[in-house]
Order: sequence, then C-alpha cells, then structure tokens
Amino acid sequence: MTASALQRYVVFLGAINVANRRVTMPELRRIFEGSGYAEVETFIASGNVILSAPASDDRMLEDAIAVQLEAGLGYPVFATVRTIPELQAVQAFDGFPPLDADAGTATHYVSFARDPWPATTADALKALETPTDALAVHGREFYWRSLKTLSTSPVKDHLLAKALGAPNTNRNMNTVRRIVAKYGPA
Repeated sequence: MTASALQRYVVFLGAINVANRRVTMPELRRIFEGSGYAEVETFIASGNVILSAPASDDRMLEDAIAVQLEAGLGYPVFATVRTIPELQAVQAFDGFPPLDADAGTATHYVSFARDPWPATTADALKALETPTDALAVHGREFYWRSLKTLSTSPVKDHLLAKALGAPNTNRNMNTVRRIVAKYGPA
C-alpha cells in the first residue's frame, strides 16, 4: 500500500500505565507495528500513539486496535482514535463562558470517547459544575475547564464517571495542542 493511501490517526489509550499494568512505549510501538500499522510513534508515556493506517471507519479501527492490544498485553485496553483535523476541531472548541479577569489561569482537559455523548450527559454534567469548574460535551469529547488541578477540584472522578456513563480517556489540552503542532499540516 502506498503512503498516500494511508490516513494518519492519533490513538488515545485509557489507563495504559496504572496499577499493575505497566507498558513501555517501545513495547507499545512493537504491538502496533506487529499489527501492520505504519509510521508508529508514541507521544509522551501516557498512551498516545500516532500511526498511519488505511482510511477506515473509526469504530472498525478502534475495535481492531482493542483486539490487538488485548492479544499483545493480555488485558483489555480502551482505545479511541481521532484524525489530526478532528484534533484541530477539538483544540478550537470553546464552549465555556469567558473567565473573569481576576479568575487566574485555567487548565483545560478533554476526554475522548468512542461515541457522541447523549444530550442527557450535558444535563448531568451541568449539575456537577462549580465556581471553579466548567464542564461541556461536544461530539465525542467532554471538556473540563478548571481553575484548580484535577486532584484539588471539587469535581471528583467517581461523580464524573457516573455523569458520563461511558468509557473515555482524559488528556490535558496542552497535550492535544502539542500533538496537533507536531503532526498537523506544516
């Protein structure tokens, strides 16, 4: 297959290096390369894999990657994919009200899911918002702007998991920006 027939994807893996599940980035690259993907790279050690594959339906590619990772690692791994143009749209999304001038610096997080969030998810998240935390869903992403760190925010993981109700994986928006800057069009 020629390089021009390949699509560049970013794979976001959930909980790849937590608890007793430790995977080195070279091991992760070997699994993806052994599965036939081209131009495989990892981006920081938090489960971000950039690869080229034949253009495909995202769901089919996600399913194939999940099967390949479970075979290679021995346990299931949540995987979702985005193209660089999709990540550019994620980066551009601004669904939050403006911050007051004295609010300080906000940190933005984005969580990637495999399917679009239902309308009921937005309502459940609104109930969790605080003066320091704004939450929004758009397409297959969940956005969180916080004036605190994740660990000090009053919005706790178990409450978010209940409101979201679907597997997802979280990244700091700075990571998304760095991926777009490195792998996006020149």
